[in-house]
Amino acid sequence: MTIEQQQDDFNRQYGNTVVRFKGQTSFFPYHIRSVEYNAKDKKFQTKGYLGTNDIWIPHDTHMHDPHLILEHPKYGAINTQDVVLYLSRAPQRQWKLGITNNTTKKDNMFLRECEVLRKVVDTESPKFYYDWFNCVYDAPGTVYRQILEGAVIAKAFSPRLYMANVLTSKLPVIYYKTYAVGVIDNGVVTIPASVSHVLEELSQYFPVEIK
Repeated sequence: MTIEQQQDDFNRQYGNTVVRFKGQTSFFPYHIRSVEYNAKDKKFQTKGYLGTNDIWIPHDTHMHDPHLILEHPKYGAINTQDVVLYLSRAPQRQWKLGITNNTTKKDNMFLRECEVLRKVVDTESPKFYYDWFNCVYDAPGTVYRQILEGAVIAKAFSPRLYMANVLTSKLPVIYYKTYAVGVIDNGVVTIPASVSHVLEELSQYFPVEIK
């Protein structure tokens, strides 16, 4: 493959996409604008922006920089700005290897049942990507207490499970992936028999009853 062909491939796969940039203690978003071959250094150089402190700053590096993590991060439920977002890879991703709006579905599950949005999430901001790349999950009991106290409206406690206060239920609602599967009362989750397939996974976090 010629240098021109390699450059075209890099731009087709990563041009105008976001990847992870490894810092000392966390991952930062790096927006690759384009990839060009640097004949002097004999390296494919990236032209782009590093997301830090909720702003994008110009930052050039190269495709073999050990700080660049070109694999996709994990998908699933993430906590960001008092909201739970469920992220999945869009079927029409085609050949893009970096993250774009066309390759990632961002479902704001919190809005499905709740009519009031505490904060609007800018899914193009460095803050969104930073929260995604460094997502951590509090203990289920801690999340439950925060929900009851109103400290948060929705919060994930695993990549596939989260709970939320919604207007249509007096009790906090438990979600699995993109579906409401039950409610929680006094630390015990109740689910219908129709979603018994989530019993084993959900039982790792809370006592579960089927009704």
